[in-house]
Amino acid sequence: NAMRDFAATFETVETEIGLTSAQRQEYKSRLESYYREQYLPKLSENLGYTANFKDYFPKDPKVQILQDLYISSNENPLGSKHELNAADDNSSYTRFHAEYHPIIKNYLEKFGFYDIFLIEPNNGNIVYSVFKEADYGTSLTSGAYSKTNFAKAFEAASKAKDTQFVKLIDFEPYHPSYNAPASFISSPIFDEQTLIGVVIFQMPIDAINLVMTSGNNWEGSGLGKTGQSFMVGADYTIKNEFRAFIENPTEYIQVLKSTAMDKNIIAEIEKTGSAIGRQKVTTDSVKNAMSG
Repeated sequence: NAMRDFAATFETVETEIGLTSAQRQEYKSRLESYYREQYLPKLSENLGYTANFKDYFPKDPKVQILQDLYISSNENPLGSKHELNAADDNSSYTRFHAEYHPIIKNYLEKFGFYDIFLIEPNNGNIVYSVFKEADYGTSLTSGAYSKTNFAKAFEAASKAKDTQFVKLIDFEPYHPSYNAPASFISSPIFDEQTLIGVVIFQMPIDAINLVMTSGNNWEGSGLGKTGQSFMVGADYTIKNEFRAFIENPTEYIQVLKSTAMDKNIIAEIEKTGSAIGRQKVTTDSVKNAMSG
């Protein structure tokens, strides 16, 4: 029901609110200020270069309206936009948001996911998100994030014929999360044989690190002074943080700078505080494991 209700009312939100041209411009102006003063400066800092406003700002008026209602006009600070159950408007979308958001938010908090998304299958619009980052409302087929690993997760699930289909997409730096590494798991939503949407979970980095580092208690778990466990993906990048980076990040970055690693990658690791999806490990043991 949530998928159907959000998809239907997402399309009608602009006409239901009944904005004049002047009011529509007010929504757009508030959102522009948010992008220029909050989102893009923080993203640019982590990217190491200035992000272009035109590459990120949504062009669709209904996306601008929803992003203003739930992000730029949302008085909760960054990282807490999900605390708003209902925006101050009279749309059916907000009525359904007030009904479903507390339930989905509780599910997210119970299982520790970073975010949960509902995407309608025709245009790939993200019609619902718990955390309301800059991808909220945008299209995963034609929007600013249509070339990301998030979009790959959507595409795979939207083409699935099996109701039990699940696709896990590996960690990559993700701009709406301020270039932090993000991994996604997607599954189609069917009403009998009809695809009505896709649900996508953004995977929790902290929870994975907690398992792989035994809660940063390496010695207590028998790994002594220097031992560690870490995961490496098919692209040879790490999927949890190295012990040395957690214990002494400044010293770790200095060591990286003395190697032949790409300086831009080192800068990203330093700025974002994460090497996940960025640092490669190509030791003999890793190569042997990859080859079976």
